[in-house]
Amino acid sequence: FDLQGAQSIADLCPCSCEAVEVVTGCTDQNAFNYDPLANSNDGSCVFTLPNVVINEIHYNPCPTQGNDSEFEFIELYNAETNSVDISGWSFANGFVYTFPEATTLDAGEYVIVTVNESNYSDNGYDVYQWTSDGLTNTGATLTLVDANFNTVDEVVYDGGGSWPATNGGCFSIEVIDSTADNNDPLNWQVSFNENGTPGAMNSEAPASIEYTIEEIQEEDHTGEVASTNGVITGIYATANLFVIQDGTGPFSGIWVAATGLVDITQLTLGDEVDVTGVIVEAYGNTQIDASEVNVLTSGNALPAAEMLTTAAMNDEQWEGVLLSVLGDVDNGDLNNGEWSVDDGSGSARVDDLGYDFTPAPDGITFNVVGPSYYSFGNWKLEPRDANDVVRYGCTDDTYPNYDEFAVVNDNSCANILGCTNENATNYNSDATADDGTCIIEGCTDDTALNYDATANVDDGSCYFTEPLLVINEIHYNPCTGQGDDDLYEFVEIYNNDAASVDMSGFILFMGNAPTFEFAAGESIAAGEYIIVAITAASYEGNGYQVFEHADGYLINSPNGDDTAVQLFDAFANLIDAVAYDDSNPWPTTPDNGCPSLELIDFDTDNSDAANWQASYVDYGTPGAVNSLAPVPGCTDDTACNYDDTATADDGSCDFSCYGCTDDTASNYDAAATLDDGSCVIEGCTYGDADNYNSVATLDDGSCTFTLGSGNCTGDIAPINENGSDGDGVVNAADLLLFLAVFGNICD
Repeated sequence: FDLQGAQSIADLCPCSCEAVEVVTGCTDQNAFNYDPLANSNDGSCVFTLPNVVINEIHYNPCPTQGNDSEFEFIELYNAETNSVDISGWSFANGFVYTFPEATTLDAGEYVIVTVNESNYSDNGYDVYQWTSDGLTNTGATLTLVDANFNTVDEVVYDGGGSWPATNGGCFSIEVIDSTADNNDPLNWQVSFNENGTPGAMNSEAPASIEYTIEEIQEEDHTGEVASTNGVITGIYATANLFVIQDGTGPFSGIWVAATGLVDITQLTLGDEVDVTGVIVEAYGNTQIDASEVNVLTSGNALPAAEMLTTAAMNDEQWEGVLLSVLGDVDNGDLNNGEWSVDDGSGSARVDDLGYDFTPAPDGITFNVVGPSYYSFGNWKLEPRDANDVVRYGCTDDTYPNYDEFAVVNDNSCANILGCTNENATNYNSDATADDGTCIIEGCTDDTALNYDATANVDDGSCYFTEPLLVINEIHYNPCTGQGDDDLYEFVEIYNNDAASVDMSGFILFMGNAPTFEFAAGESIAAGEYIIVAITAASYEGNGYQVFEHADGYLINSPNGDDTAVQLFDAFANLIDAVAYDDSNPWPTTPDNGCPSLELIDFDTDNSDAANWQASYVDYGTPGAVNSLAPVPGCTDDTACNYDDTATADDGSCDFSCYGCTDDTASNYDAAATLDDGSCVIEGCTYGDADNYNSVATLDDGSCTFTLGSGNCTGDIAPINENGSDGDGVVNAADLLLFLAVFGNICD
């Protein structure tokens, strides 16, 4: 390099220099294999990724080969004209594996990565064993990346749909053309070789053998490449399946899987086709994995669906045949979009492979059409569209059992017979035609007050005398201290009868307008008070029945009979009436005063003004016995002169009769008639004393004791004044008691 006049590097850089380690590699950041640690370009830069292809996938080996965990594999193919170093390459998803150092793949070479390399080793190709779980049978993404994590190839395979499905049928899936897009399902085929072609060129279709559909179904040709002919009767694009049928009858139909060489979207119902492919058993369903489908003619009439019982369709001979069954839903949800119908012979299962339908509740009749399909241990009908699931029922909307979803009238239209009279005890709300069975209970005796001309069964309710219901209290003009009339007006009714009275249909008139009718089932018990108020909320929650009238009001300034409060039974019999007034001879204070208008004696005529009073309590006595005039006297039941008839205390209560009435007490009061508990009786109060007095209330110090009593000699002091001697300890208390009697002569 240019020393710029210096004689040496030392002149240019007087400091000491260290040797720099040379790291060779690709130093071009635009290359796929750029190495940021390299400082010397070795000419290895790669600007175009090598054409290494994921060429074969064996994701679901059949049981005859072995378990998935033993025989699954992925095959790679080098489509380049030169070898490729795949050291450090790995699969980024699907499963885990990284190729070791110094691993190369020659031009045109195949290698496999497998779950167990011992099952494929020593066959003339390289085998590598992955280090994680295996491949999923339902599909996955397989991504091959180089050592710098650049994506070399990626395949998103599926276990069904537009991808060729092996369904555990002993075959792998193979790329048809390694130079075309291998992420296109149409560029894949089911291998023609059983167990695939690991480490070798992909298989080619062998020469096919011509069979009729019936020969394929009745004989075992599994694994053979066959050609057959039929008319397409069903297409199931989402499952990449279609059905062909040759004529009618048993064994006349077969399912066909459209592999990568067949575009199912180009097929239509009624196409007559030649089909070539491998015959397989896919989970028990015989089918052809087609490698070639040729349309011969189009628009052909489909064979008529075979009419079978629901049980008969569950048979091998009808596999792939277009069938028709008629039955009632017996299970609307068998999971996975399946349901069933039964005509009484046994259930027929319906699946959603081509048409997803949620049936009506159990019992609804359906005609279901579709080819028979076998999977997961069950025969199933596979409807193609809505026309294959036809609901039966009543299609006449004038009948109560009209079914708006029914397509075919099954002659089930019918009225519902029953009693249509709402007043009958056997009224049927569902009935649409009366059958003459109505039972109307009531009084059938035309001489009774409650005779019911519509009744046809006597219920024993006839009465010939009016019930003793009494209008007992009227609060027609509350005072302003209580509130507005609209909040507190009421009429009280009392049952003076010995029995409960059914109030159903009774009407209470206020003035000339009916203001309240009792609902069916309402009643008033014997001796019960009920009120009808303008605002029920003002009186509810107080232990009596409250009813609210919807219109009308009590007149504050009555005017003759027009103001009468009248009670009628359900048959318009007048039960009671009161023509009250706000002027003499009627009490006047209930008119805008705080008392109500109360009946004095409900056993007398309540149309007589003299039998009414202004209540002695403000706001009346709703729902309770009417008030009485106050009776003065002593109302304290502890007083000497207590008067149990008094209702108003007059301050006369006398308590002078209390004192000690025990003549043995020191404070005995000879004048006292009621003992007040003050008596004082002196004596010995110690329970263990020789002279203990059980009635004494004051100890006089006279207690005497006998020494040595108790279980402990010397333990003579009692625990307390009423306790026994012997607290279990001889102590100072015992000594003091002993000294108190020391010197006494004992008997």
